[in-house]
Amino acid sequence: MTGEIKRIITPKAPKTAEIFGLSGNAVDTIFVLTKAYTPYGVPVNPPDRFYVLIIYNNSTDDVYFRFTPGITGGIKIAPESSLSIDLGTNQKVYLYSYSPGVVVNLSYVAI
Repeated sequence: MTGEIKRIITPKAPKTAEIFGLSGNAVDTIFVLTKAYTPYGVPVNPPDRFYVLIIYNNSTDDVYFRFTPGITGGIKIAPESSLSIDLGTNQKVYLYSYSPGVVVNLSYVAI
């Protein structure tokens, strides 16, 4: 697998993160955590290759990240903060919040 992150820009809301220097086309999407205390698997359709995922919390509430479904023990993504992670083929991660209607931006590209 080749691909090197040359530059990652995570601008302020409401824009999505931009990824440069990786193979394939980047996918940018907005995801709404409509219900509180509910884990959501993202991305909805994960790539069938290894990929880099950037999660940007575009809200005023904390968002939590986990590798398995659940609503405790997650890694906090504070408002207007981002988290990037390398993931495997078809792998999803799970996001949840203690507030309804939280908006996150997702950007991902195959590596």
